[in-house]
Amino acid sequence: MKKKIKLILPFSGFKVGFIVTLLIVIIYFLSPTFFELFELKLLDLRFISRGSIFPGNETVIVAIDEKSLDFLGRWPWSREKIAALVDLLSMMGAKVIAFDIIFSEKQVSEEFKRLKRKASSLKDKRFMQKFLEYEKKIDEDLILASSMKKAKNVVLGYFFHLSSKGLKYIPEKKLKEKFKEALPFEYSLSYVAKDANKIPLTSAYLIENNLKVYNESATHAGFFNIIPDIDGNVRWLPMVIRYKDHFFPPLSLQALRIYIDSLPLFIKIVNFGVEKIKIGKEELPVDEMGRFLINFYGPSKTFPHYSFVDVINKKIKPEMFKNKIVLVGATAVGLSDLRATPFGSAFPGVEIHATVIDNILHKRFLFHPQWIKSLELLAIILFGLSLALILPKTKAFWASIIGTIFIFGYFFINQILFNRWGIWLNLTYPLFSCLSVYVAVVIFKYMTEEREKKRIKGIFQHYVAPSVVDEILRRKEELKIGGERRELSVLFSDIRGFTEISENMHPVHLTSFLNKYLTPMTEIVFKHEGTLDKYMGDAIMAIFGAPIYKSDHAKKACLAALDMIKTLKELKKEWERKGMPIVNIGIGINSGLMAVGNLGSSILFDYTVMGDNVNLGSRLEGLNKEYGTNIIISEYTYKLIGNNFYLRELDLVRVKGKKKPVRIYELIGDNKPSSAVMRSITFFEQALKAYREMKWEDAIYLFEQAKSENSKDKASELFILRCKLYKDSPPPADWDGIFIMTKK
Repeated sequence: MKKKIKLILPFSGFKVGFIVTLLIVIIYFLSPTFFELFELKLLDLRFISRGSIFPGNETVIVAIDEKSLDFLGRWPWSREKIAALVDLLSMMGAKVIAFDIIFSEKQVSEEFKRLKRKASSLKDKRFMQKFLEYEKKIDEDLILASSMKKAKNVVLGYFFHLSSKGLKYIPEKKLKEKFKEALPFEYSLSYVAKDANKIPLTSAYLIENNLKVYNESATHAGFFNIIPDIDGNVRWLPMVIRYKDHFFPPLSLQALRIYIDSLPLFIKIVNFGVEKIKIGKEELPVDEMGRFLINFYGPSKTFPHYSFVDVINKKIKPEMFKNKIVLVGATAVGLSDLRATPFGSAFPGVEIHATVIDNILHKRFLFHPQWIKSLELLAIILFGLSLALILPKTKAFWASIIGTIFIFGYFFINQILFNRWGIWLNLTYPLFSCLSVYVAVVIFKYMTEEREKKRIKGIFQHYVAPSVVDEILRRKEELKIGGERRELSVLFSDIRGFTEISENMHPVHLTSFLNKYLTPMTEIVFKHEGTLDKYMGDAIMAIFGAPIYKSDHAKKACLAALDMIKTLKELKKEWERKGMPIVNIGIGINSGLMAVGNLGSSILFDYTVMGDNVNLGSRLEGLNKEYGTNIIISEYTYKLIGNNFYLRELDLVRVKGKKKPVRIYELIGDNKPSSAVMRSITFFEQALKAYREMKWEDAIYLFEQAKSENSKDKASELFILRCKLYKDSPPPADWDGIFIMTKK
């Protein structure tokens, strides 16, 4: 069953990347809190990366700041001072005066309360009537309400209780009164679907309103609730709060409607949530919960701030307020209206309302609409699958470069979209997709490469030198273990007369003898980057040019053969001292196209070569007996080694089992031989020419001259014998000089 699964679903780098991408898509739809929080932090980072920008000049702030508290005493101040501010701002030409503070309780001094109780206790109706008339003249709430009424441009702030905690003790009658007082401040126009009560909008349990006298005197009122995200930072402003199935706008919108000539506020709520909110004809970008994404311009005091005490002391020029929206609110640390925003942790709430007003006035919106989620999903899939396709085919260095390009490239594009068009495109999930796929594929590659290294090492550690194994592992992309046709060189070596030696030697001694012979010979193969194909008793078969291809494979095979002969001479001296048999070896080398790869079963296999060119190499090794040589190479090897060696052409033969003749050469050495050997080679070449021209007497004479220079030259003896035979029984007139071998 496991094997079937493995066949159906073999793991690959792409499949690992695909699975990881699929998991990220699932996580994207689940929206875990951690990821959402991380994305909010990245949104803050985008603000910081963009930097501060200048707001318009339509909005200013009158700050209830530390300076004003030092001069006027602790908050709350006398309503007379607030009235004085309203009068001054009206006189200076402020177009809108909006309060980010609430006047929910009557302001009567303790001294006046004591006097009123004293007057009541006198039980003098006439005195009491005069006292009440006097009270109206000095009633600070009436004074402030009168200033508001005269100004005709005051927008009050109020807030909603968004939790039921502590409200159950409030009498039902009072709750109904508060609800009734709030109704004038709801959206002027609205369309609400039947199932709107099921939509998860920001909902309130109770309104904390201004005194009735203020509500009747002000032009409009709006809530100033600011709701932070899960990390405590403010990024959104609710543009609607539901209270008993009625829908109310914020302070910023109510201030704007006066500034833009009392335009109506419209809200449309459908089954999925808020579809649109409009001020006049301008539609605001809000999400389904009616939240407005705030485009913060910078840290605190990005908007002009004027100290309350400086304004009422007439230290500020009137033109600073003329035709402007003036927001009055607390900025002092002790008044608990400082919020955390992307630009800092002490951002006044009143400046948040100023920012929203300016966003709408200048259409500097941030967008995170529903349709953008499709783009985010596409980015997750595109990045994940692209990396899954690319990374498995690239090296570690380039994989890290590509991964970095994807991550920083997406971050750069994202920042441009944010800076230029105010588009908030999710960074977290696409980047997490990139990182996760990168890490998963790299780990998978590492694990599979380690497994592959062990497999390759297991295959080749007995065939090649450790240094070659290391090279194979470094260049394993060039390795094709499964089988391929490649131009290689094959070397066969064999001990002459080994059968007779083995019959006369004890098995233990024979094993020791062979080991002492095969060990240095194998080391020579490894030294010249050859691959040990196999031992066949006393015979060695080696490959050059595989598994890692070497263009000079023929040269390496020839050098290995010469080293074998040289090493054998040293071994002979040792064997002679120990009274062991003295042996000679024959070596055959051929080059050409061969099939190379693993041969065998899934349980046991050999890395080997096959083909006619391999068989020819074996035949050449056997020819050494005939010609009395140590090393014979084919014409194909001869063409590949160039002028690096000293050779002599031996013959043109057709070996047993082959139709095509092959020219063979004796490999003499890589250093210039003695002058006698060189003279012998010259005579032999001349003799061979005469032999092929069927000039038997000349050939015999020249072969004898060659032998006289080199008494051990069995090849010359062989050709002298052939010449004598052909002299008595001449070959056909069209004879091409080919000698047909009848033995393997």
